[in-house]
Amino acid sequence: MYFLRLYTRMYPNLGAHSNQRSESIHPVTTQILNKNLSMKKATKRLGETIKSKFRELSETEATAGSKLPRLIDLQAFKWLANTVTYQAINRLAPKWEATKKGYQDGSLRASLGPYTHCELLIRYSIPCKHHLRQVCLDEAPIPRSLLHPR
Repeated sequence: MYFLRLYTRMYPNLGAHSNQRSESIHPVTTQILNKNLSMKKATKRLGETIKSKFRELSETEATAGSKLPRLIDLQAFKWLANTVTYQAINRLAPKWEATKKGYQDGSLRASLGPYTHCELLIRYSIPCKHHLRQVCLDEAPIPRSLLHPR
């Protein structure tokens, strides 16, 4: 598993290190399919199952966007509340806190500029400390435009 992570951690893969999505659907397909089904029935069952999974995913994403973690800088995240998923905020919050701490204690270097090789930025399209630095210096909320639309 660690071997795979070494090579996949810098790809835009939303945290997947293997083919876990296809592996997670395997028990579902074995439940709905069998060798005695015609191709037409098997295709219909697969289509219905995939539609159902997409509905579940859409519902999960819709409800996840309405929650905010309890311990969060509400001033910084006010433009992201109810517009991005809970998972995105959970991934961004530690980077924001680290950036804010670096700003307060003076360890945030003035020469720190945009950097395009950060794992968080590449894998999840969520801004890293290089992009959050300017937001912190401006003492402004984190703009929605720094996150991927999805």
